[in-house]
Amino acid sequence: MKLVHIETKYDGDITLPRTLLRQLPATVMLASTIQFREQLPSLAKQLNAAGKQVLLFRGVHDAAGGQVLGCDIFTSGRQFDAFLYVGDGLFHPTAFLYGNGQPVYYHNPFTGRTQKLTQRDMQAVQRRRTASLARFHAAAHIGILVSAKPGQNNLPAALELKQRLALQDTKASVFLSETLDIGQLANFPFVECWVNTACPRIIEDTKLPMVNLWDLRSTVMKGFAVRVV
Repeated sequence: MKLVHIETKYDGDITLPRTLLRQLPATVMLASTIQFREQLPSLAKQLNAAGKQVLLFRGVHDAAGGQVLGCDIFTSGRQFDAFLYVGDGLFHPTAFLYGNGQPVYYHNPFTGRTQKLTQRDMQAVQRRRTASLARFHAAAHIGILVSAKPGQNNLPAALELKQRLALQDTKASVFLSETLDIGQLANFPFVECWVNTACPRIIEDTKLPMVNLWDLRSTVMKGFAVRVV
């Protein structure tokens, strides 16, 4: 099936509330979605005028900087105090809480709503993550999920994980799929825990024991350059 992607742009002016500017810490990582990309210079200027240092979020798949995708939310060790996401919806700002310890400030230009998200907003996910990690380390058979989609494919890391698990006498099976149907995972009852190598948000869609690949960087995958999507 052929796809045509058409960019849509927001043509209004966005003014950040003074209350938000006062709340923000000294160094801010600014991010938004593609429809607000042309507003980023104006937003950065407002932040600079309020005495804030501004860094543009730069994901793996974004050469220009500033645009966030659902699966591409890691910052590669850059030093800053908080994220500022400008856009509608909480899907993207919540994603920044994965693998990043900084708080996330959210401003919706349509409603004027602002909100601060912290790791407290991830407590339910973190509890499940802790339980799933325990299941992973106790499991005799691991299922490793790999997406065939461009930008999400982590097959080399999946194969590396399988080899490392074999050294620990743990069985592992690699499942490659173009479009993952979470409901089908129940058809493999021999898998005691799943490892997701694709979009980190997948683990929110299932109650099965599942961890993200980068959750294993300090244990099984220690020393291996795990690529995040």
